[in-house]
Amino acid sequence: MQQQFFVACVVVCETNNLSGVSTTCVNFEAAVHPAQMAESLNAHQRDRILELGAWRDQGHRFAVGLHGEVHKHEEHAKDNDNGSGQWQEAAASASSGPSSTSGPPAAPGSEPGSAERRKSIIEDYKAHLSEVRRYFHVTLVETEEGIWLIVPMWPIGKPGPRFTVALYLPPTIDVTPTAFGFRSSGQLARAIGKRHTNSPEGSICAWSDGDIEWAPGDSPFLLLRLYAEWLLCQLFYQSEGYWPGSQSGMVGAEAVYRWNEFDPREWCDCGSQKRYGNCHQFSDAAIIASLKARGKSVAPPLREIPPSVLTFARSDWRKVPPASDLPLRIFTMA
Repeated sequence: MQQQFFVACVVVCETNNLSGVSTTCVNFEAAVHPAQMAESLNAHQRDRILELGAWRDQGHRFAVGLHGEVHKHEEHAKDNDNGSGQWQEAAASASSGPSSTSGPPAAPGSEPGSAERRKSIIEDYKAHLSEVRRYFHVTLVETEEGIWLIVPMWPIGKPGPRFTVALYLPPTIDVTPTAFGFRSSGQLARAIGKRHTNSPEGSICAWSDGDIEWAPGDSPFLLLRLYAEWLLCQLFYQSEGYWPGSQSGMVGAEAVYRWNEFDPREWCDCGSQKRYGNCHQFSDAAIIASLKARGKSVAPPLREIPPSVLTFARSDWRKVPPASDLPLRIFTMA
């Protein structure tokens, strides 16, 4: 399978809870404030973040190296130097259609597959670890419900800010992996968000089924590279106040989502290749005014991290959360 250097898609995905279990969550604002990621950067590191963010905002691609360090993909710069400032189709730009992770939920209590099938998928993931470990230091946490890969990353290189991605790989080809981003470790661990995290659980949203050449059982390496790019975008957002590059919105609630989250400098998610301030901002304002006049909610989508996931991070990855605490989603190939 040919893997891409990265995918331009950053989608807020609709949620279908496969577990059928209602979970209590911790609000990002109240208990896990978005990490103040630019708080201790020196001038060189800030310049690097601005350089890379501007590169992505112009429609160029990234390559990801050792420890998740993000670099410019110089070859793509030559291919994409046409003055458009937008993603080319070859860069796998985000689809404006419905998210393919929003397939039907499984019946509560249904088994994800036979024991032999579950074991086979997990063994496939483990077989790819040698490839992953050439680039990342990985701690493997095994459970009967799947495996977790705990991966520290330095998106602008060492000794820049360090993050940790906790990637859950379920034991079935029918369920999409789930990942969470954290700053610091132990009792100081803080979840990263809210921009481009899934509703309702606050997991990383850096790709969508069908937007990448990946399927359950394949190497997690491509997913980790996408998460490294997502971290770089978070750093840029914290510094500059807007998300760099192509992105998609929330299917079914586009105007409300854009109005609450998009900065006028960001690229609109409609595919117009215009900045939001020159595209849907004013029509969204009219929709918001109409909704308010009818007493409808215009609140942003709820994103709250499950307490057990935060405990997992703050226990140095010893207290593993049950899979029932994760709003798992059907994986649907395009």
